[in-house]
Amino acid sequence: MDISPDPELGTVRKHFSGPVNGRVVYGEVLKGSDLDAARADGERLWIRHSEICTARKPYNPRPAHVQLDLPNRT
Repeated sequence: MDISPDPELGTVRKHFSGPVNGRVVYGEVLKGSDLDAARADGERLWIRHSEICTARKPYNPRPAHVQLDLPNRT
């Protein structure tokens, strides 16, 4: 998510879990009537960085002839 909320384009609601010294932050993507209600209530909503990043690069798939030989996870 971007560092600052975006009142017009934001679609993500932040949630916090756990104690202050070990707090976990996660986002809930809102859609439809949930998004409309959050905006109507003036809730602070964030935008996913990938939606507005100007440095986006096109997906570069692995060529079919390239084989991966990775060690097994233990």
